[in-house]
Amino acid sequence: MNPVIERLKARREELQGSLDAIVTRHEDGSTPTEEERANFDETRAALELVDARLRDLAENERARREHVARMAELEGDPQERRPGNQGPPAEDLSWGERFIRSEAAADYLTRKRGTSGAVELGPLFGRESPAQQIPIMSSALGIVPMRLPGIVGPAEEDFSVLRLIGAPVPTTSNAIDYLEETPYTSATSPFGVSDLRPPVAEGEVKDELQMTFALRTQPVRTIAHWIPVTRQALDDMPTLRAYVDGRLRYGITRKVEAQFLNGTGVGQNILGVRNAGIGTSNKAAYNDDPMAWVEAIIEGANAVSVREYDATGVVLNKADFGLLTIGLAHRWTSLGDRLVTAGPGGLSIYGLQVATSNKLPAGKVLVGDFASGVSAFDRQDTRVLIADQHADFFVKNQYVLLAETRVALATFTPLAFHEVTITLTDRPDPAPPANGDAGAGTTRTRSR
Repeated sequence: MNPVIERLKARREELQGSLDAIVTRHEDGSTPTEEERANFDETRAALELVDARLRDLAENERARREHVARMAELEGDPQERRPGNQGPPAEDLSWGERFIRSEAAADYLTRKRGTSGAVELGPLFGRESPAQQIPIMSSALGIVPMRLPGIVGPAEEDFSVLRLIGAPVPTTSNAIDYLEETPYTSATSPFGVSDLRPPVAEGEVKDELQMTFALRTQPVRTIAHWIPVTRQALDDMPTLRAYVDGRLRYGITRKVEAQFLNGTGVGQNILGVRNAGIGTSNKAAYNDDPMAWVEAIIEGANAVSVREYDATGVVLNKADFGLLTIGLAHRWTSLGDRLVTAGPGGLSIYGLQVATSNKLPAGKVLVGDFASGVSAFDRQDTRVLIADQHADFFVKNQYVLLAETRVALATFTPLAFHEVTITLTDRPDPAPPANGDAGAGTTRTRSR
């Protein structure tokens, strides 16, 4: 056996064993952890790539054997080797005759309308000359080009914001309804003061706590997109088929994360966290002060804490996160060791798990309770559909590959989130000394 195939099969068994181990651990109905879900998805994706590579190698081997057999056939008389030698040879039949004699055509004509089928009519060219029988390619000589597994694709984004929100909750409905408790007040004194009011005497009227609720509804939205692909690409390139399937799912995930962050809730848009009525504030800073980002994170966490919530994460623009880390590297002190820590979940600043995304505009810092203040819901898993019933795709030998998912987002407690907008300005140059002789001959530099 080909040593490459042997290694791939060994790798496949290893990956399949990892998947089976995860499934076995939760046969009792227990819920897998987020890390286990991530490992399961990564292992399954790797297994799909290995399977695609094995199919590709098998197809190359089949083509090689076919061409070798065709060359061997040229060395003798094909007519003498035809079994039975009864009736006209298949090569002498027209395409129409082959079609009406085929079992596939007879089977198709007995079906109901609205279905599709295929009849194999043989090679496009006849066997008149060796030039028409042997393709001008290395496979005809028994040499199959080496093909590396997979396809080199563009960079992929790390969906750290979705990890902050957590795994979606399955739902079978088309909308998510929940009761939101509005801020309450005491009937006898303003909120915050009644807590200090001493208990009333026996028989006196007790304080009444007024509570109101509002019914909130977040609809499930369908997020989808599609691409055209030729039939030849799907038939001849198993690796390409797996790649397109993965890229479609990747594109859907990008759209979901963008909606969860920035969706306006208007029309078919999901109501994202940033537009759910969260707290906001502005902060002015000098553009050469990296601690401005740390201060904004602390300001947002404190704002959430004042409202009696506990922040669990922070979202930063990737460019802003780069400025923050460069600045901390220049000004690292013992304080930095206490502010910035690394753990299994990634980097944390001020005890908040950090997520970076270019979907958050530069100059924004989003802090909040992503653990309990917001939740995602999915009506169905992401899936990829294939069809040729679109426009003139049938006569063009094209397919539609469509990926879609149905999800919703509920921001239960908008006040558990706070967004700080940082406005950067140039630091002014220091004022010139009052005495013209003081500082003479020195060069002014911008402070850091």
